[in-house]
Amino acid sequence: MFSNTPAKGREPITCDQHDYLEIACTYRIPISIETMDGEELVFTPKDTKITRDKVEWLLGLRYPGRTDIKVRTDSIASIKALKPNPHFDTVVFKPR
Repeated sequence: MFSNTPAKGREPITCDQHDYLEIACTYRIPISIETMDGEELVFTPKDTKITRDKVEWLLGLRYPGRTDIKVRTDSIASIKALKPNPHFDTVVFKPR
């Protein structure tokens, strides 16, 4: 979906923002992500991963079909929980 090369002009997400992704992974909260490019992705996050070149990814499963998906965390504009939970509803990472 996105390249492994560092994105020019993109800043890493903050620790607070990372915490929301970890919560979504831990509790398997289905989310909708809006990317900085305006794309909407709907999936259930599983984990985060940092590659050798220090690019951080959010890993998950799309339904139906249970296909794997990965999203660069520095490309996330906002996340929205698709299941009621006590942790978050919508979190804006970066204004578009």
